[in-house]
Amino acid sequence: MCRKVVRILSKSISILLFLLLSSSTQVSSDGGVAKVPPGDAVVPLSSSNFDTHIGQYELVFLNFYADWCRFSQMLEPVFKEAATKVLSECKEPNKVLFGKVDCDQETSIAAKYHITKYPTLKVVRNGQVVKREYRGQRSVDALKDYVLGIAEGPS
Repeated sequence: MCRKVVRILSKSISILLFLLLSSSTQVSSDGGVAKVPPGDAVVPLSSSNFDTHIGQYELVFLNFYADWCRFSQMLEPVFKEAATKVLSECKEPNKVLFGKVDCDQETSIAAKYHITKYPTLKVVRNGQVVKREYRGQRSVDALKDYVLGIAEGPS
Protein backbone atom coordinates (compact mmCIF):
# COMPACT_ATOMS: atom_id res chain seq x y z
CA MET A 1 0.00 0.00 0.00
CA CYS A 2 2.75 2.48 0.98
CA ARG A 3 4.78 1.72 -2.16
CA LYS A 4 1.76 2.40 -4.33
CA VAL A 5 1.13 5.76 -2.65
CA VAL A 6 4.81 6.70 -2.97
CA ARG A 7 4.81 5.80 -6.69
CA ILE A 8 1.66 7.85 -7.33
CA LEU A 9 3.04 10.83 -5.42
CA SER A 10 6.39 10.57 -7.18
CA LYS A 11 4.73 10.49 -10.59
CA SER A 12 2.46 13.42 -9.69
CA ILE A 13 5.39 15.52 -8.50
CA SER A 14 7.34 14.74 -11.67
CA ILE A 15 4.42 15.84 -13.84
CA LEU A 16 3.93 19.03 -11.83
CA LEU A 17 7.62 19.92 -12.05
CA PHE A 18 7.64 19.33 -15.79
CA LEU A 19 4.59 21.55 -16.30
CA LEU A 20 5.97 24.26 -14.06
CA LEU A 21 9.38 24.36 -15.73
CA SER A 22 8.06 24.18 -19.28
CA SER A 23 5.63 27.06 -18.78
CA SER A 24 7.83 29.49 -16.84
CA THR A 25 10.76 30.18 -19.15
CA GLN A 26 10.85 31.28 -22.76
CA VAL A 27 14.11 31.73 -24.61
CA SER A 28 14.25 34.76 -26.88
CA SER A 29 15.61 34.11 -30.36
CA ASP A 30 16.02 37.79 -31.28
CA GLY A 31 19.28 38.62 -29.59
CA GLY A 32 18.05 38.97 -26.02
CA VAL A 33 15.37 41.61 -26.51
CA ALA A 34 12.99 41.25 -23.59
CA LYS A 35 9.36 40.99 -24.55
CA VAL A 36 6.82 42.35 -22.13
CA PRO A 37 4.89 39.32 -20.88
CA PRO A 38 1.13 39.78 -21.05
CA GLY A 39 -0.06 41.42 -17.87
CA ASP A 40 3.43 42.56 -16.86
CA ALA A 41 3.93 46.29 -17.21
CA VAL A 42 7.54 46.46 -15.96
CA VAL A 43 10.34 45.00 -18.10
CA PRO A 44 13.44 43.58 -16.39
CA LEU A 45 16.44 45.15 -18.12
CA SER A 46 19.91 43.69 -18.39
CA SER A 47 23.09 44.48 -20.27
CA SER A 48 21.85 42.27 -23.12
CA ASN A 49 18.62 44.22 -23.74
CA PHE A 50 19.10 47.63 -22.10
CA ASP A 51 20.30 49.65 -25.11
CA THR A 52 17.67 48.11 -27.38
CA HIS A 53 14.83 49.16 -25.09
CA ILE A 54 16.27 52.62 -24.46
CA GLY A 55 16.38 53.10 -28.23
CA GLN A 56 12.90 51.65 -28.89
CA TYR A 57 10.93 53.89 -26.55
CA GLU A 58 10.65 57.65 -26.43
CA LEU A 59 10.41 57.65 -22.64
CA VAL A 60 11.82 55.03 -20.26
CA PHE A 61 11.16 55.26 -16.51
CA LEU A 62 13.80 53.21 -14.74
CA ASN A 63 13.72 51.66 -11.29
CA PHE A 64 17.25 50.83 -10.15
CA TYR A 65 16.82 48.46 -7.21
CA ALA A 66 18.42 45.81 -5.03
CA ASP A 67 16.46 42.74 -3.93
CA TRP A 68 17.82 42.94 -0.39
CA CYS A 69 16.76 46.59 0.08
CA ARG A 70 13.49 46.93 1.96
CA PHE A 71 12.76 50.30 0.31
CA SER A 72 13.15 48.65 -3.10
CA GLN A 73 10.81 45.90 -1.96
CA MET A 74 8.25 48.48 -0.81
CA LEU A 75 8.45 50.41 -4.10
CA GLU A 76 8.09 47.38 -6.39
CA PRO A 77 4.27 46.98 -6.23
CA VAL A 78 3.77 50.77 -6.40
CA PHE A 79 6.02 51.02 -9.47
CA LYS A 80 4.23 48.10 -11.13
CA GLU A 81 0.77 49.56 -10.51
CA ALA A 82 1.87 52.98 -11.77
CA ALA A 83 3.25 51.30 -14.91
CA THR A 84 -0.03 49.49 -15.50
CA LYS A 85 -1.99 52.73 -15.18
CA VAL A 86 0.35 54.73 -17.42
CA LEU A 87 0.36 52.07 -20.13
CA SER A 88 -3.44 51.87 -20.08
CA GLU A 89 -3.68 55.65 -20.52
CA CYS A 90 -0.89 56.09 -23.06
CA LYS A 91 -2.33 56.06 -26.57
CA GLU A 92 0.88 55.62 -28.58
CA PRO A 93 2.72 52.29 -28.81
CA ASN A 94 6.44 52.45 -27.99
CA LYS A 95 5.97 55.81 -26.27
CA VAL A 96 6.59 54.78 -22.64
CA LEU A 97 8.38 51.85 -21.02
CA PHE A 98 8.73 51.10 -17.33
CA GLY A 99 11.93 49.16 -16.75
CA LYS A 100 13.71 47.78 -13.73
CA VAL A 101 17.40 47.11 -13.25
CA ASP A 102 18.70 44.76 -10.55
CA CYS A 103 21.85 46.64 -9.59
CA ASP A 104 23.44 43.63 -7.88
CA GLN A 105 23.22 41.69 -11.15
CA GLU A 106 23.74 44.57 -13.60
CA THR A 107 26.67 46.41 -12.06
CA SER A 108 27.80 47.96 -15.36
CA ILE A 109 24.42 49.64 -15.91
CA ALA A 110 24.34 50.82 -12.29
CA ALA A 111 27.82 52.31 -12.67
CA LYS A 112 26.94 54.02 -15.96
CA TYR A 113 23.99 55.78 -14.31
CA HIS A 114 25.91 56.51 -11.06
CA ILE A 115 23.55 54.51 -8.83
CA THR A 116 24.71 54.60 -5.22
CA LYS A 117 21.44 54.11 -3.32
CA TYR A 118 18.29 52.08 -3.74
CA PRO A 119 15.77 52.46 -5.11
CA THR A 120 16.71 55.18 -7.58
CA LEU A 121 14.21 56.29 -10.22
CA LYS A 122 15.44 57.93 -13.43
CA VAL A 123 13.84 58.97 -16.70
CA VAL A 124 15.51 58.51 -20.07
CA ARG A 125 13.92 60.41 -22.95
CA ASN A 126 15.10 59.87 -26.51
CA GLY A 127 18.19 58.14 -25.14
CA GLN A 128 19.17 60.94 -22.73
CA VAL A 129 18.69 61.16 -18.95
CA VAL A 130 16.03 63.83 -18.30
CA LYS A 131 16.87 64.50 -14.66
CA ARG A 132 19.39 63.13 -12.27
CA GLU A 133 16.66 61.17 -10.53
CA TYR A 134 13.02 61.32 -9.48
CA ARG A 135 12.75 62.57 -5.89
CA GLY A 136 9.00 63.03 -5.60
CA GLN A 137 6.44 61.11 -3.63
CA ARG A 138 6.55 57.31 -3.98
CA SER A 139 2.85 56.73 -4.62
CA VAL A 140 1.06 55.25 -7.62
CA ASP A 141 -0.63 58.54 -8.54
CA ALA A 142 2.52 60.63 -8.08
CA LEU A 143 4.58 58.31 -10.31
CA LYS A 144 1.80 58.10 -12.90
CA ASP A 145 1.31 61.88 -13.03
CA TYR A 146 5.06 62.48 -13.26
CA VAL A 147 5.56 60.10 -16.19
CA LEU A 148 2.43 61.21 -18.05
CA GLY A 149 3.47 64.85 -17.56
CA ILE A 150 6.83 64.18 -19.19
CA ALA A 151 5.31 61.98 -21.91
CA GLU A 152 2.79 64.64 -22.89
CA GLY A 153 5.31 67.49 -22.76
CA PRO A 154 7.44 68.69 -25.68
CA SER A 155 9.93 66.16 -27.04
